[in-house]
Amino acid sequence: SSDLQLLQEAGFASLDFTDLSNSVKRTWTLVIRRIANQLLVNQEACSFIRSGFSNTAFLKTLFRIRLAYALGSMRYGLFTAVKPKEAGKKMPFSLHQRSIEEELMDDPAIHADRFVGSLRGLHRVNRATGSPRILWPIIQATANTISERPLRVLDVACGGGDNIIDLSRRAQRAGIKVQFHGSDVSPRAIEHAQSRVETASVDAHFFVHDAVAQPIPDEYDLIMCSLFLHHLHEEDAPRFLRQAAEAAQHTL
Repeated sequence: SSDLQLLQEAGFASLDFTDLSNSVKRTWTLVIRRIANQLLVNQEACSFIRSGFSNTAFLKTLFRIRLAYALGSMRYGLFTAVKPKEAGKKMPFSLHQRSIEEELMDDPAIHADRFVGSLRGLHRVNRATGSPRILWPIIQATANTISERPLRVLDVACGGGDNIIDLSRRAQRAGIKVQFHGSDVSPRAIEHAQSRVETASVDAHFFVHDAVAQPIPDEYDLIMCSLFLHHLHEEDAPRFLRQAAEAAQHTL
């Protein structure tokens, strides 16, 4: 196609195009159905469509787009292309070497409001990436192997307690007994996390702990951490993982 030719002329190679038209076409069908249902039962929706030319044009455009996909005159896809490394030209960075830069929340002198703002930003990241959803099946499987007592879980570098709050609620809904503890090197993070779990009516315990400089407690069945390793220096990351693996009674 002309798009692939343009990419090739720009110096890209390994060109590929994944056609996603069928998936997108189903989405437009769903949108039209939902709008149609609203127009049938919701008088306000009908009044909104009739209230101006642009609203009516919008409705007609939905049908035009769906028809274009059905006729094949419109396609939606994903281009993938790689630009080869030019001979003798060095990349501005190396993918084989970690770049360690301190974040705002790593600064002990950071203002309390900015620190809490950073924790709230991490909360949004955890929600967007679905960390608790990824961790929950592992916790559930581990709990199934320990039936005589509650599962003991430690979240290292827990920050504001996002994962513990979400996972604790999942455990309650599933009827699984889990004791959640969270540790962090920052007393302010621990204070913030403890306040949040009290507001959320979640049973969890938090304590200040430096997972790099101090031994990791070994009374936990499962030890987890999320969005933490990138804070550690080259030699600290593998040492932490070894210590955590030795401390965990069952799963890391």
